[in-house]
Amino acid sequence: MKLLPPAALFLACAFFVPACQSPALSVHVMGHAPAESESHRLRAEDAKLRAEMDAVKARLAASETEAAALRRRADGAPLEPGVVPPMAVTLEFDDLTGPVNTAPNASIHAEAKGLFNILRIYAVAYDQEHRLIPVAGRALVQVVVPAAGGKPERVLASQHWDMKAFAAAWRDNLTGTCYALEMPLPKELPAAWTLRAVVEDLATGNRLHAEENFPR
Repeated sequence: MKLLPPAALFLACAFFVPACQSPALSVHVMGHAPAESESHRLRAEDAKLRAEMDAVKARLAASETEAAALRRRADGAPLEPGVVPPMAVTLEFDDLTGPVNTAPNASIHAEAKGLFNILRIYAVAYDQEHRLIPVAGRALVQVVVPAAGGKPERVLASQHWDMKAFAAAWRDNLTGTCYALEMPLPKELPAAWTLRAVVEDLATGNRLHAEENFPR
């Protein structure tokens, strides 16, 4: 029997090797799926960011329209019949409002034991259509123990923000829109207490009230 020369034998074997066993092709196929997955993830994140930016732009446009209406009213310009300019009418606390412990040496169990040093207040004002609206005003926040059992109400902590300080607390970004306020708390809080806020709108004279009992 006549044997094939080595070079011919190599070519014959390479010709009959299935394509899927080729190392180069194998690497290409294996690397294709993750690339598609990463591309899909990036497209989804881009779409989400675009939607959030559109929402921020819409809120900004609404605020500019409301500010223009208030400026016209302040200038004494007559409004068209039936036009009611937007104004703040209600005040609410965001769900993230509450006491925290920011002390650098606080243990991870400090908050679970009721040891707090700061109260973070996230307040949101709404107009007649329950739309977010900024307020040109000042605020008073108090932590109180309501009157009960013949005992009068006790004020545990109180802080005031003038118009400049209140305006500086305005936050409008991708994480949300609100007035972010902070105030110190007494070393020990009773088992039950009440958070109370009053915002006076200096443009309209309206006084907005919010109150919530803790723990929730």
